[in-house]
Amino acid sequence: MADLAPIAKTVEFNVFQNVLDSGGIVKGFAAPGCSDYTRKQIDELTDFVRARGASGLIAIGISSSGNGADDLNMAGVKSNILRFLSEDHVKGFAKLTGAQNGDLVLMIAGEKSRTNQALGALRHEMGQRLQLGNPNEMAFALITDFPLFEWNSDDERWDASHHAFCMPKEGYTQYMDSDPGEVIAQSYDLICNGIEMASGSIRVHKRELQEKIFEVLGYSKEQVSDRFGQILDAFEYGAPPHGGIAPGIDRLLMVLLGKESIRDVIAFPKTQSQMDPLFGSPSAIDGSQLEELNIQLIPIEE
Repeated sequence: MADLAPIAKTVEFNVFQNVLDSGGIVKGFAAPGCSDYTRKQIDELTDFVRARGASGLIAIGISSSGNGADDLNMAGVKSNILRFLSEDHVKGFAKLTGAQNGDLVLMIAGEKSRTNQALGALRHEMGQRLQLGNPNEMAFALITDFPLFEWNSDDERWDASHHAFCMPKEGYTQYMDSDPGEVIAQSYDLICNGIEMASGSIRVHKRELQEKIFEVLGYSKEQVSDRFGQILDAFEYGAPPHGGIAPGIDRLLMVLLGKESIRDVIAFPKTQSQMDPLFGSPSAIDGSQLEELNIQLIPIEE
C-alpha cells in the first residue's frame, strides 16, 4: 500500500485536507485491469470498506491510449472525485501506486488504524476477486514491529495492541510518558497467505515497568493492586526474562487443505450462535447450581 498524502495534500478536496490536518492518513493501491469497474461495483467496494470502519472509498480509473501513467489524459480518467483532480494529481497517484493504463487506484482517507485495517481487507478482497494469488503457494511473513499501545478514539484512552504484558523493545520506554503510540512491543506474529499462524511475545518481568504500562492504560493504583497484585508481587522474587509463541495448528490445516473457514477443520465446531450440537450445550442450569454460585437469572422483558 502506498502513502498518498504527498499528492492528496495538494488536492482541493475537503476530505483530504480535514483528514491530514487531524493527523490521519491517505493510502491506497492499484487494482490491475479494473479501470472499467462500474458504479455498482465501486459502490459494493465502498460498502465493503465501510463495514470495516472506513468512512468511504475513492476510486480513480485510468484508461488512456498510452501505455503508462505519463501518457494519460483526463478524457480517459473516471473517478468519484474527478472534479477535484488535475492531470498532475492523477499522474502523481498513479506513480505512487504503480498504476498503469487499465488499472484502478483505490484509496481511503481517515484515522490511521481504521484506514489501514479497511484498506488491508480491501486489498485481500481484490486479490481474491482477481485471482492474483497462487493457490498452491504458501507465502510466509514474520511481523515483529507491533505498537505496544493503540489509541481508542471512542473511549479516548490508550489500549494494549496485543496485551498489557508485552515487553517494550529496548530504547522505546522513553516514549511511555510523552507519546505512548511510538512504543514498539517485543511481540511477533507468523503469517501465511494473510492468515495468522502463530503469535507470541516477550513478557514484562519487572514490577516498575509493568506498573508503568498499567498507568498508560488508565488503571489506578488501587485497580492494579486488586487485579494484578499477585503477578506484581511475584516479580519481586526475581522473575526471569520469559516469552513464547503459540501456533494455531487448526489454522495451518485450514490453509494446507484450502478451506475457507476454520470450522471446516475442527472436529466438533460450534454453530454461529455458539451452540455445541454434539454435547447439546449450553443447556439449562439447575436451580441448586445457581444458588451454590450465588447467581440469579433475571428474565429480559421484550
